[in-house]
Amino acid sequence: MNVLIVHDSKFGNGEKIAEKMREEFEKTGASVKISHVSDSSSLPMREEFPDLLIVGAAVRMFRVSPASKKWLNQLDKNARKAGATIVFGSVYLTHALKENSIKGFGRRYLRFMQKMKSLDFVYPKLFSGQVKGQEGPLYEDVLPAVEEFTQSLKKWMTENKI
Repeated sequence: MNVLIVHDSKFGNGEKIAEKMREEFEKTGASVKISHVSDSSSLPMREEFPDLLIVGAAVRMFRVSPASKKWLNQLDKNARKAGATIVFGSVYLTHALKENSIKGFGRRYLRFMQKMKSLDFVYPKLFSGQVKGQEGPLYEDVLPAVEEFTQSLKKWMTENKI
């Protein structure tokens, strides 16, 4: 399985979550690539489209990072042009908000991803990476929770495999 994890980390917190996810997927033999949304080479071309796309976005100033949405729009355009389909997609957010405040941001971002024409299935659960203050660090329970989230995602993918 090929996995692409793209993040919009400004202070390194989203990247730490991406690295932990990489560890968890590589344990089962997946090939994982991690990139930043600002890296134009992170957009797959032709045969490079992953089986699983995970996008990590940051909530800053009460909105989800526009750069990650722009990246997703460009990916969708490239995939449609190449006639490619990505089977699975997932989302995680990094933020300094209270956990009950992040759910609306997550639902909207999941809907945004579900509207992509080149993506077949979007994992309906959101991973929330809460940070202490604007720059972080991540709360202590975040990285251990990545393992549980990743296991749940893998199980869901197995159940929805065509």
